[in-house]
Amino acid sequence: MVGLIAGTPVPVKQPVILVLPFKNLGTDSSDSLIIDHITAGLIQQLAIIDGLRVRYQESSFRLRDRPRDMADIGKRLGVNLVVEGDAQLSGDRLLIRATLVSVADDAPVWSVEVGMKLARPPKIIRRSAETCQ
Repeated sequence: MVGLIAGTPVPVKQPVILVLPFKNLGTDSSDSLIIDHITAGLIQQLAIIDGLRVRYQESSFRLRDRPRDMADIGKRLGVNLVVEGDAQLSGDRLLIRATLVSVADDAPVWSVEVGMKLARPPKIIRRSAETCQ
């Protein structure tokens, strides 16, 4: 990959990304299954972007509940970007927050917060997610 600085071509590192399992901020621990499926879906969607390398879901989920050390994650998994976030189900509302972090300096590159009303009640979604496992 090549970028431009003042019209001069400079090499740019290919983005290699890891999506950490999103944290469940809700009070119902069974919501974690739904939130895991959100993380898995994000990994799948990023994986189809041309020019972006995405670490496999299993690598990501092995890091669940471990201390967050970007330098160590970058070194062990060969990534230069990490997506971390959280989600919370409350009634029929879902709130998701995600941040893209540069491993080199542990600095946020991009951040988003998305809230939505669910078309199906969380109970039905939970049952569907349990069936898929």
